[in-house]
Amino acid sequence: MRKALIKTIEAAEYVKEKLGLNVKYNLMGYCKRGGSPSAADRLHAAGFAKYAIKAVNEGLMNKYVVYKNGSYTYMDLKEAANKKVFNWDKL
Repeated sequence: MRKALIKTIEAAEYVKEKLGLNVKYNLMGYCKRGGSPSAADRLHAAGFAKYAIKAVNEGLMNKYVVYKNGSYTYMDLKEAANKKVFNWDKL
C-alpha cells in the first residue's frame, strides 16, 4: 500500500507542476472492497491513468476520463454534472 501512496503523490505533484493547479487525490479501489486487485483491475486502472496523463500532457481542462462502450474517452465536467443515473448494465 505504501508504494501505491507514493506513486499517487508523485502523480499528483506531476499534474500540479504541469498545469499549475491545486490537485487532490484519493486512494480507493481494492482496499474498499477487500482483497488484492485482479489483473483486470490493474489493467483498468492503467487505462484510466494513461488517459489522465495524456490529458495533462495535452493541456486538456475541465474533462475527466470515462470508460464508455468498451473504451476510454473524456467527458466534459459540465456534461458529467448533468448525469443523474448510472446504469451498470451499459458497461
